[in-house]
Amino acid sequence: MTLGASRILIGSLTTVMVLGTGMLGIGGVASAAGSTGPARSVTVSMPQVLADCLTPSRRPRAITITCADANTTLTRAQWKRWGLLSARGSGTLVVNDCTPNCAAGHFHRYPVTDRLHRVVHRMFSRLTVHLVHPVKGMQRTQTFQLSTRPA
Repeated sequence: MTLGASRILIGSLTTVMVLGTGMLGIGGVASAAGSTGPARSVTVSMPQVLADCLTPSRRPRAITITCADANTTLTRAQWKRWGLLSARGSGTLVVNDCTPNCAAGHFHRYPVTDRLHRVVHRMFSRLTVHLVHPVKGMQRTQTFQLSTRPA
């Protein structure tokens, strides 16, 4: 099938115009006499993320990763791309070392590149962060599962 498409961004909705389709002939070869119909409009809602574990939002400046205790967060988020399947940007990963315990622990900040992905019910359900600089004792790339339903 051949699709011609153009996107028009309107607020938080994307409108996709499908200009025509071609029919497949025998053996999967596109037929020269393909049919074209009138343009169709399909509205697709851009995915969101539960940035504060409660409220869906797009392009948030911060994302609480561990909703129970807020010991891990992404702050100073700057999004370069926000699409239907993923979002990419950079920010600061803030992690509590929980030493000697989480209440008395210290928060450490690490610059990261980040990617939101795996859309479930129009919500991003994964956040992958990549440390800009290696840190002893930490994996350079980590993926966190995010809630897709308010806590």
